[in-house]
Amino acid sequence: MSKKTLIIVGSSILGVLIILLLVVWLLTVFGNHYLTYEKAEEKIAEATEKYYKNNPELLPVSNGRYNLSYNALVEKEYIKPLNKILKDGDKCSAEILVVNKDGNYDYIPKLSCGDTYETRELYKQVLNDNKIVTEGSGLYSGEDGSYYFRGKVDNNYVALGELTNKKNTPDILWQIISIDSDNTIRMKAISHTEDRTPFDNRYNEEKAAFSGYNDFKNSTLKEFLINLDKTNSFLTATEKTKLIAKEVCAGK
Repeated sequence: MSKKTLIIVGSSILGVLIILLLVVWLLTVFGNHYLTYEKAEEKIAEATEKYYKNNPELLPVSNGRYNLSYNALVEKEYIKPLNKILKDGDKCSAEILVVNKDGNYDYIPKLSCGDTYETRELYKQVLNDNKIVTEGSGLYSGEDGSYYFRGKVDNNYVALGELTNKKNTPDILWQIISIDSDNTIRMKAISHTEDRTPFDNRYNEEKAAFSGYNDFKNSTLKEFLINLDKTNSFLTATEKTKLIAKEVCAGK
């Protein structure tokens, strides 16, 4: 093979490689960039926040939980259709749970892609991670459709909130006690604030001492808890949107 022929062949191969690299670059720049399911949920939440920021009159006024259609975001061009952001978006559906708690809002995307992926609520995750037992330590099933933990269990903790009055603002750790029949979860805080209060230290006429009364409804402790809630020193207003109010028995 002559030198001229080698130069032509070499130039042709180089030209083909350049074209292939150019095609790959164009596909990278202009092709579809599909998101993971988790990233898509983040994008949906961000789009919902922008949607309501630009349309505050559409926010629900009363406390409660409301649903927003994903198509409402698409129609106003706050986000692309699901088949543009997810590889299997054609078989997916989405809606957004809008929570209003005293004028503080939280936006929770709920994504469903058949057998491939589904946004899982906390109670479903707990049931998925713990087998139902009938003896020993573990998760038990109640007769009313509820579930409760019993014994020494180490797979029932979640983090919600931060203790800003401590170094490095560690997460507030909660232990799940039970799942009620309406799928709400009862938890107790394992982390604690630096503040302290006695159960009750009012003057007791019967005992002629500042020993208080065994009555939670009128106790110093109740006043302390109410103040803790109002000052947002334990959980922020946004974090509280993930909670619901329920009456529970305390003491007698």
